[in-house]
Amino acid sequence: MRIKQIEEQDIPAICKIEQDNFTRPWGKGSLEGFVDNPAAVFLKAQINEELAGYCLFLLSFDTGDLYRIAVKPERKRQGVGARLLEEGLLQCGQKGADRILLEVRASNTPAIALYQKHFFQKLGRRKGYYTQPAEDAVIMCRSLPEISTIQKRDLFL
Repeated sequence: MRIKQIEEQDIPAICKIEQDNFTRPWGKGSLEGFVDNPAAVFLKAQINEELAGYCLFLLSFDTGDLYRIAVKPERKRQGVGARLLEEGLLQCGQKGADRILLEVRASNTPAIALYQKHFFQKLGRRKGYYTQPAEDAVIMCRSLPEISTIQKRDLFL
């Protein structure tokens, strides 16, 4: 598996993954706007030539927000999401982020478990944050170590 930057030609495959994973998928135009955005960490996981998943973080000052992480249904539970998350955290840290925030559906226990495994902590809830279906979001946060003083392998110990 290789983790690489998203390119314009990847957008149709990402749109398909969006449709397979989200009740309110983002469209092509929205996704294209992140490809060359310097505040974005927009990554894909490739297995052979197959785009197996992607993630999108947006940076603002010292904080990164995880906006999306999704994996093709047939590639779930194969470590794709974890690798995307790990590389996204590393790149956010290299760009100056010292913490990452995210919201996740309260019922999405596999995602919550993944985030907790990667040292995210629950901060609270946003009542009625999601629609289709209506549901609360769990707010989670993780601090990032000083990237310049550690090895990549140490980030996730």
